[in-house]
Amino acid sequence: MSASEHLNPDQLRLFMQAKELMNVHTLEATQWGNHYRTMNDDSSLYLSKVRESVSGYEHDTYNTAKKGQENLYDSIKKEGVKSPVTLSDRAGLLNIENGHHRIAAANAINEDMYIPVRYE
Repeated sequence: MSASEHLNPDQLRLFMQAKELMNVHTLEATQWGNHYRTMNDDSSLYLSKVRESVSGYEHDTYNTAKKGQENLYDSIKKEGVKSPVTLSDRAGLLNIENGHHRIAAANAINEDMYIPVRYE
């Protein structure tokens, strides 16, 4: 009997693959109201997050990395995602609260990479 056969279907997962998280919704608040989309639905969102993680954003912040400091993309490529992304339930949808850059970078490196998740 495999380990997966012992899981309760209501049990929350502690790790998800990057390609799975690409299909989780994210809330975008605009002047016209709230919109839910996924990074797979909106390639510009995905590409901007990958570009920012490669261009020098330091680990898990919006501050530009200093010269010689490892960017988020390189850190994930070398060590994987260490800090969990935050998910929540909004309007009955699983929603990404925090971790868009980590998900995009991990997916660009290896879509099968496992990412730690936590729930609010």
